[in-house]
Amino acid sequence: LEAFFSRPASSMAKTILYSATWADREAVVAVMMRGDLDVNEVKLANMLDCLAVELASDEQIKQLTAAEVGFAGPVGLSDEVELYADETLRGATNLICGCNETGYHCNYVNIGRDCREPEYRDLRTARPGEQAPDGKGELKRVRGIEVGHIFKLGTKYSEKMGATFMAQNGKPAPFVMGCYG
Repeated sequence: LEAFFSRPASSMAKTILYSATWADREAVVAVMMRGDLDVNEVKLANMLDCLAVELASDEQIKQLTAAEVGFAGPVGLSDEVELYADETLRGATNLICGCNETGYHCNYVNIGRDCREPEYRDLRTARPGEQAPDGKGELKRVRGIEVGHIFKLGTKYSEKMGATFMAQNGKPAPFVMGCYG
């Protein structure tokens, strides 16, 4: 797209559809991200307070956008899809976006004028060399290993198993479950 439009990826906004899973439901959400940046899926899952996020399936994308994968965009996106955008797009103008039609992109898109206003959040992956959040130096990339994790499962499994406890009101209530490793 950079070569075709003779514009840098930073002047583009890609729209990525994710399938989000909560204990009691699933939904597809859309995330607008500047073309030269990447979505941090951990930030996205935490912001949504869901159990997991994964890229939407090709079928879900086609159903919600009426276009092939790679052409999703905010212009004309169904209101049933929650729309989020990274903070780096706040105030951005004249963007290049997919326009939910196979083979086409929209040029000079302005959020709020050409599409609905998304909810802005910090959803991007930080990069080495950027200013640290505390303003004291630059970010560095280092290797690490996971030494443990905790997942909140909610009541999804305890309800299925009938695992309850006696609540203060004297009635059985399902346990809120989690797992760790």
